[in-house]
Amino acid sequence: MTSTARTGVSDLDCASYSVTDAHFGRPYIDVDEPREEPYAHRHVHGGFADCDTRFTFYFPNKGEWHGRLIMPMEGAHAGHEDFFGGALGDAMGGVRLTARLGGYMVETNMGHIGDDIDPKGGEDPTLYGWRAAVEGARFSKHLARQVYGAEPHHAYVWGGSGGGRRSPLVLENAPDVFDGRPVIGIFKHVRDLRQQQPGGPVDRAAAAGERLVGKPAGGIDEHHALGPPLHHEPGEPGEVVRQFGAAQRGGGLGIEGRVVEH
Repeated sequence: MTSTARTGVSDLDCASYSVTDAHFGRPYIDVDEPREEPYAHRHVHGGFADCDTRFTFYFPNKGEWHGRLIMPMEGAHAGHEDFFGGALGDAMGGVRLTARLGGYMVETNMGHIGDDIDPKGGEDPTLYGWRAAVEGARFSKHLARQVYGAEPHHAYVWGGSGGGRRSPLVLENAPDVFDGRPVIGIFKHVRDLRQQQPGGPVDRAAAAGERLVGKPAGGIDEHHALGPPLHHEPGEPGEVVRQFGAAQRGGGLGIEGRVVEH
């Protein structure tokens, strides 16, 4: 497969990108067009040759971008690269919210189409756990340099359900690509989970959130992220941060118990 699946579909350069993981062939783009829904953005879709990994990048207008890459991860088994670009995904924190946070959004299908495994990848859990997401995000930075004139200065990954399980793998295995994962409390029974797994990932994430916002995790239900909104008006920065599940302090963004931006 050539660097673009359809000749002339995009003026973005794919050919100069070098993949870092031998599983993936050369990247290609088969859609590159402006879209107004669910939020105005440049919509780029494509994949990597010789495998089943597909991606979608959502680039808001240049004036709205403030140097961040944000990758939401689909729940369950994943397998779709366009979930957060749809109506349900937008309600959960898609391109509209990403743009408000000064980011562009990255999605991948996590290396497989639907519930089918990639014939080339077989049953390798590392491919579906983090490698496809990492290569997709890395390639998005290559394109961001062309779209915005610079690569993102910070990159974040987050997810719920199956995506919540995979996002720590992405962060831990690609520290050169990602900088943090927002503290998100979306469990209905956080207190019970903490008691059942003392010292486990839920306990550590909840404790980090308590340190940042001073709110006991046991008071969180499935509809609320850690901490109260910093502002009360819908669409204001604090409200966006509350929806996103991160805690803001002193102009910084609180991620995994530390402030990584100032």
